[in-house]
Amino acid sequence: MAAGALVANAVSMSSNIRNGGLVGMAALPVFNVFLGSLRGAPKFRETGLLSGEALVNSLAVDEALSLFWNGTGHAYWRRGKFFDSGLGNSSFPSLHSTLAWTVAP
Repeated sequence: MAAGALVANAVSMSSNIRNGGLVGMAALPVFNVFLGSLRGAPKFRETGLLSGEALVNSLAVDEALSLFWNGTGHAYWRRGKFFDSGLGNSSFPSLHSTLAWTVAP
């Protein structure tokens, strides 16, 4: 197998794992609300509601930042080659890392 195909497979697998983690982070608040309601545990339910709200707020902030960062303002602030990954786009700030830090204990 060619080196290029191995790299493509590794990138694909990494993307699948990353997206699975994102789904898990989004499912956690739903699980907390459901389980808290089912067991009659108001603190557990409230934790789910608050973490869900925090995820939505972080998503809004991340989207607002990406409009600026990946838009025309990005070229104005960029100095040097720090943000040039050679992959064709800039993913800073990463939605996955933003949401992960949002629900981190």
